[in-house]
Amino acid sequence: MAEISRFGAHAGQGLRKLANPMVVRVALECPDGEAWLAVGGGETLEKALESALRSAPSQKKWRVAGWNAYAA
Repeated sequence: MAEISRFGAHAGQGLRKLANPMVVRVALECPDGEAWLAVGGGETLEKALESALRSAPSQKKWRVAGWNAYAA
């Protein structure tokens, strides 16, 4: 966490907006059976999951199959 705080101090307001950021590792699936692993982050679990979904290839319709959440 010290590295992130130090980085945030030099990078402007970007990282400081998240008082207690959530980081999630997410397993995604699409109807044809393809799977994707993603990492997302945000102020809440919902925003972190949305972030992970946005990082998956956009040609498919993905759903969250499971996740592990970490408080940063």
